[in-house]
This record gives sequence, C-alpha cells and structure tokens, in this order.
Amino acid sequence: MRVTDPIEAWALMAREATHEELVQIGDGLMRFRDPITDPATISQFLDGQSNHLPTIKARAALADMRQGTDSIRETEMRGWIVNAGLPVPQVNPTLVDSTGQFLARVDCLFEQWMTVAEYDGMVHDATHNRTRDNIRRQVLRNHHYEVVVATKADLADPSRFVHSLALALVRQAKRLHVSAPVGATNLLAPT
Repeated sequence: MRVTDPIEAWALMAREATHEELVQIGDGLMRFRDPITDPATISQFLDGQSNHLPTIKARAALADMRQGTDSIRETEMRGWIVNAGLPVPQVNPTLVDSTGQFLARVDCLFEQWMTVAEYDGMVHDATHNRTRDNIRRQVLRNHHYEVVVATKADLADPSRFVHSLALALVRQAKRLHVSAPVGATNLLAPT
C-alpha cells in the first residue's frame, strides 16, 4: 500500500488549504521535538514540482513557516503578530543571562526589544505548570524582559493580545534606547 510522503501530502493540501492552514501544518512538520523535515528539504521538493497554483501557494507558506515550534497555537499566535504588522519573532529560542546561565526557552522572542510572547494553552492550567510558569516569567522579568501572554480567550479576537504586545515593545524600546518597531507604533497611533 502506497503511503504519501508527509511533504508531498502537505504540498497537495495547497489545493484546498488557506495560507494560514498551510503554515500551521508546515510548522507541525518541523516541530521542536522529533521534526519530520526542514525548510531546505521542503524547498527542494517544491523545486521539483511544476509551477502551478498549489506549488506557488506552498512556496508562499514555506516563507512564513518556522522550525522549532511546539504547538499549532504558537504558530497561530505568530500569525496574529505578523498580520498585525509587528516584526517576525524568533521561535523558541533559549535565553541565557550574561554569564551563559540558562533562563528559559520561550515561544516567541523579539530580541532587540527584550520582549517575549507566549501562548498558554490548557497544559498551563495545571497548578504545577502555572507555578512553574510564574517562576519562569519572574526570572525573565528580573532580567529585564517583558512577557506578554496569549490564552484561549484571545483565539476569537487576538486584538487585546496584539495591543498589549505593541505596548510592551514600545515600552522596551524606550527603556533600551532603541527605535520601536514601526508596526508597534502604527498600532498605537491614534486614529
């Protein structure tokens, strides 16, 4: 029985899937734990395909996909961020202090502005996870990082989260004496 290769199956989905769905599924192929593939392998596969609409859609999605995500909700949150005009964050980097001591691995990082965006799904509801998250975030704040958290409540309307993130980026830009990201200042400009 023939089984379709995961990359081929993903590329075939481009016939019906939206851009966001292709990015979410594509990120899933390159998860932090046990990735199935990587961007170079996907790109090589697409190079061997004819240049028809599904392949064009798949290439566009590949440009927005990132290796090392942990969940579909992290990918969705990154989509809110980028679609709002904010910079593309780093995905799941490990943060260390000035001595190289481990601080945390975070969902999304805006390194220049020392700002972290995280998605807290149901796994974070357990008491021991909530306690661990609070301690971890306090460690980050003690090292001058801003932390903005999205939750299930933001799924229907992510505007509150995006606004909070824009405020944090602008605050950090002032504190660090760097330019605020244009997208953040645009979001906060009076209309």
